[in-house]
Amino acid sequence: MGSEAQAMLLEQYFLEHDAQLQKLKVTTEEYRQAVLALYQLAMTDCGGARCAATVLLSLYDGDSWQVDLADICCTLDADYFQHVITAMKGRGMLMKEPHQLLEQGEARFKQLADEWRFFGRTSQGLAL
Repeated sequence: MGSEAQAMLLEQYFLEHDAQLQKLKVTTEEYRQAVLALYQLAMTDCGGARCAATVLLSLYDGDSWQVDLADICCTLDADYFQHVITAMKGRGMLMKEPHQLLEQGEARFKQLADEWRFFGRTSQGLAL
């Protein structure tokens, strides 16, 4: 393969890579709003609260908290489902843990973990 063909393939690769990154683009403010909405839902007494709590706790400490994806897909309405997607993109692309985006985030997440501790892994003690 000639150098011109290699250059074209490389350029195509970078264009496709940039297009993929654009799909994952999220701002810190969008991430913060998603975390806040999910946190507020998690602190309520409704069916979506467990889903929101496990999403946030899994983004915070995935070794101790796992998410039931089927539950998220079947329980949350479209707005909260979008908040989950935004929070996942924010955690991955911005490399910030969700508690870092909220005032008193560490204390709030410890409270959240305490409220939902029976969903955390208990073989190594309580999560968080």
